Amino acid sequence: MKRLRCDCGVLALALLGVPAVCSAQLTGVEGGEWRYLGGDAGSTRSAPLLNQIDASNFS
Repeated sequence: MKRLRCDCGVLALALLGVPAVCSAQLTGVEGGEWRYLGGDAGSTRSAPLLNQIDASNFS
């Protein structure tokens, strides 16, 4: 019974750490430099320098 309680505690701690690891990967592109093929480790493909393109300067 002690082992089951210990295993459940370890599993709960591991599951609490998963969101922290996943959110750390989704940081986006910093300084316009893509170090990964998809922009960042989370493949967000976000380029903050492209916010200058809009309907007024695109035909």
